[in-house]
Amino acid sequence: EDFEIEVISASPNNISLHLFDSQRVKSHRCMRNDEYPSQLFLKIVRSNPTWSSQDNIPVERVDREFISCTRFGDCNPGSTLRPILCETDEVRNDGTKYMISEFISGNYDMYATQFRNGRVDTVAAGVLGKNLASFHVDSRSRRVSESLFSNRTFDVLYNNGFKKVVDQWKEWATAKDLEVDDHKIRRTMELYKKHPRYLDYLDDMMDSLRNPPDEIAACIHHDLHILNILVKDNYGDDTSDDLIKVVNFEYANWGPIGSDLGTFFACVIIYTMMHSCRAEVEGRDWEEILAPMIHMWENYVRTFLERTSEPREVALFQLREIAYQSIAWTGFAMSKYFSPQFFQKCVTRYMRAPVGLLESLGEIHFSQKDMDGREYLRSTTFALGHALMATGCKGKSKYEAKYTPDEQSLNNILRKAIKEVRFVAKTMRRQLRSKREKSRETYLKRNDSEKTSDCSNSSSIDTLHHRQHRRSSLTIPC
Repeated sequence: EDFEIEVISASPNNISLHLFDSQRVKSHRCMRNDEYPSQLFLKIVRSNPTWSSQDNIPVERVDREFISCTRFGDCNPGSTLRPILCETDEVRNDGTKYMISEFISGNYDMYATQFRNGRVDTVAAGVLGKNLASFHVDSRSRRVSESLFSNRTFDVLYNNGFKKVVDQWKEWATAKDLEVDDHKIRRTMELYKKHPRYLDYLDDMMDSLRNPPDEIAACIHHDLHILNILVKDNYGDDTSDDLIKVVNFEYANWGPIGSDLGTFFACVIIYTMMHSCRAEVEGRDWEEILAPMIHMWENYVRTFLERTSEPREVALFQLREIAYQSIAWTGFAMSKYFSPQFFQKCVTRYMRAPVGLLESLGEIHFSQKDMDGREYLRSTTFALGHALMATGCKGKSKYEAKYTPDEQSLNNILRKAIKEVRFVAKTMRRQLRSKREKSRETYLKRNDSEKTSDCSNSSSIDTLHHRQHRRSSLTIPC
């Protein structure tokens, strides 16, 4: 009753509220200074919510989020919401859990806004890489053996998030009939027919999700797309930890480090692919969107080597494995976001496409049935994701295995992947430009033919009128 309430977001899983009041409300249960701040963030999770058709939602995700936020904030002060309280609803006594955090003070905006506008600052990506490395290294030094960080919670995540996608891909891959009317499905089926090893790579990645090797595992965010990263407005030369805020740790668990890096990299590449399709983007401006990838990775490597307790040589070998693992998860995330099942939802709700892009691509048509510019973008990005997944799963070459890696060679692993992305994006941009020019030529020819036909019609009408006038002027004898 002492707070005003503003709904921030609502999903089938939880409801997030902003509670604020000019008066500070005191409570003996708070963690710091024995009082609540004037603004609070409240997340409510119920096992069988009345606002959703889903049931048996794991409420323990709030406990994981509370622990992970606390640890991330300890490693990087100010870089996430400060958790205050995580309790079970003792009034209703229906299993509902809630988490209260301090609300973000200051002006922050989603990192996704920069990517959508096509002007991305790499400073925030560098701070993110540093903070993420600190969190991963610290969690490895004091691994939690509690049931919260167990395979059971990954089973829930897999069944709700990955299983439907992977099972659908496998069904298309093993189908014998390629005569399918839907181009989206047919293109996916052809991809798996040409590269049957993709199925093995998918199985390997799902195994690493549940049982990651210790040398490349840590407590991870597991949902680190750019909508869960907030950036401070007008920060100038500020590179402090609170330059960014990482939020929504509800999927945090023990898992492969590459999942966090790969999810972020996938968002960067997807926006690069979308901006490369824009006709109004001149030169290589769209390529600058890839810069945050290498900037984040360089800062991640540097901080990882500074903070780890492992010998430097051991840490370098671990980082090489993490680099290839990150590329594999980048490809998987790209393929998931741009799969036929999720593409429309992704570009309209989550990683929203640049203004006017989908409309302009919808006007470009190919010779294949139901193939336009939007589907060309989707299928090309989907295939690129699988290629990157294969690159990451194949891992190091025999030549690399003979030598101890250094920071430069680690950076080159990512640069090679970026080079492949640039090549595919340029090819797609060139193809779309050619289609646009052909469409324009066809449009101009149609207009010219219509004008010519109009002129000929008007000329014939004038001739007809002239003849009728001559006939009417003749004197006809009786």
